[in-house]
Amino acid sequence: MAVNSSSMSTPAPAPQGPSRFKDFFSVWNMELVFFKVENTTFAIPRHVLNHPGTAFEGMFSMPANGQEGKVVEHPIHLPGVGEDEFEAFLHAIYPLCGTASPKLTMNGFEYWIAVLKLATLWEFKDARNKSLDCLSKTIKQKTPFEGIFYGRKYQVREWIRQGYVNLCRQKALTMKHLREPADVSQLGLALDWKSIAIIFFIRAEIVQIVAKTGQCLRCARPSRLGYCDYCGILNQPDPSCVDETAVLKLVDEHFGEELNLSNFA
Repeated sequence: MAVNSSSMSTPAPAPQGPSRFKDFFSVWNMELVFFKVENTTFAIPRHVLNHPGTAFEGMFSMPANGQEGKVVEHPIHLPGVGEDEFEAFLHAIYPLCGTASPKLTMNGFEYWIAVLKLATLWEFKDARNKSLDCLSKTIKQKTPFEGIFYGRKYQVREWIRQGYVNLCRQKALTMKHLREPADVSQLGLALDWKSIAIIFFIRAEIVQIVAKTGQCLRCARPSRLGYCDYCGILNQPDPSCVDETAVLKLVDEHFGEELNLSNFA
């Protein structure tokens, strides 16, 4: 009896390698892992932290060290991490909806700085980018000292760059101001001597730019430094009058060694 080939069903193609979907929902990936942060033990499903390319992926791929992390009596310790910071980080990478979402002790700027800190430490790129987006407006309201401090600490090039630009364009600036900020809460953010020297060098170049324009800073008519013959304003070299783009170029040139570090984003 002849068989009609058109009536035969085509066999399904053989699966190409293991299913990532099944791997994600495997018993191993759903197991609880115990972490000790300060005085609190956290029980977290492995998949919450087991992100590709992160420090935890490397940790979980290593041979188990006895019962560490497997039972509550032997948690994995995370030194240098605050309990509130860890809570904020977990909330950011694994948000819960509705009434299940816990109330956090951190919010706003502190919340996203904590997320940025741990996302940078453990190489969670998506969480880091999200925290940078959420902090972009708030950081502009901070002082230049804070921008430079947080930029250096968490490897954010643009925050450092803008902090230097703002200081270079500041109308009145003294060495004491850079070493001893007027706000007592920012005394720990004082700049190092090398950065201070570069800032004053850039400001000196800015003065030369202002002097070479040959225009009044108010009416833009031809005028030398001193009192303008047209509007009477006293023309003095003022860094704040120079276009920010020109200052950015000077900052990029003279702070290039710091700003071009490969680990900065």
